[in-house]
Amino acid sequence: MPKPHPIPPVCRIRAAWISRAAKARIWIFLVFCALCLGLGEQYPFSNFPMYSNMEDHTYLLYITDENGQPIPLMTAYGMRTSILKKFFHTEARKIAKKSGKSMSTMDPQAFEPAGQAAIGRILSYRNDLNPELHPWKEIHLVHLDIRLGAGGLNRTHTRIATRVL
Repeated sequence: MPKPHPIPPVCRIRAAWISRAAKARIWIFLVFCALCLGLGEQYPFSNFPMYSNMEDHTYLLYITDENGQPIPLMTAYGMRTSILKKFFHTEARKIAKKSGKSMSTMDPQAFEPAGQAAIGRILSYRNDLNPELHPWKEIHLVHLDIRLGAGGLNRTHTRIATRVL
């Protein structure tokens, strides 16, 4: 039976170096995690509250034409729906703050001024006035409220604002 070859000294040193590097990485990771949890929301550290719970409701916005058909926002106006939602949310939050209520408890119709401002922002993205590319006579901003109920997801579509073109 042949004797096992001894591990060359270079391999032993390399193995020891890798294990020291791995231990250092683990310690750095643990220290960073402790700092994130201990310091809270102090840049560049975070305790990641956005992942701490799931809400039972959300909403999205979309635009439709005069017949209620959805208009592809990116294709027609070059705007992403995420930008539209952020702009609308900023304006709607101002309205909710003035009323002293939470946005989620207010009637979406109360946000008509925010909807008009959002439609204005959409139209500002439009570079041309070619009626062949934009054949709509009016556009509507629609709020889709999605809530988790006992029977599953409940969806409510509410027209927030209308602009005649």
